[in-house]
Amino acid sequence: MLFRSFWKKISGYDIVLDCVGGRTEGKSMKILKPGGRQITISGFPDIATAKTMKKPPLFLLIMYLLNTKRQMRQKKYKVHFSFLLAKENGRDLSKIVDLADSGNIKPVIDRVFSIDDAPSAIEYVKTNRAKGKVVVEVGI
Repeated sequence: MLFRSFWKKISGYDIVLDCVGGRTEGKSMKILKPGGRQITISGFPDIATAKTMKKPPLFLLIMYLLNTKRQMRQKKYKVHFSFLLAKENGRDLSKIVDLADSGNIKPVIDRVFSIDDAPSAIEYVKTNRAKGKVVVEVGI
């Protein structure tokens, strides 16, 4: 299965957008070409992002220590790393809704499950065969 060992099969990419984190973060750096950039929304923030969070000095120290392995990988693979701290922004979300409503962007939906069939949705996602979003409808 490609997903399980993707870092062994592909290489030379300019950018990786990582939304999984964990072990995948380190493996994703391996597929970048030197000078490439990895951007993640998962896991703990990099030092630059941590400094913008207005947290106590102890938090920055902990982030520094947690980033040690990440920084070693960056040097080893000669790549750059950024953490994208997503913040809610009503104006931006409204623009996205407008783009979707006008048809300028269209989400790819693979399957829709009812809330009663949520266990099947989870099993389907685990197969790594979805070609888009898997939706679980919740009746209100």
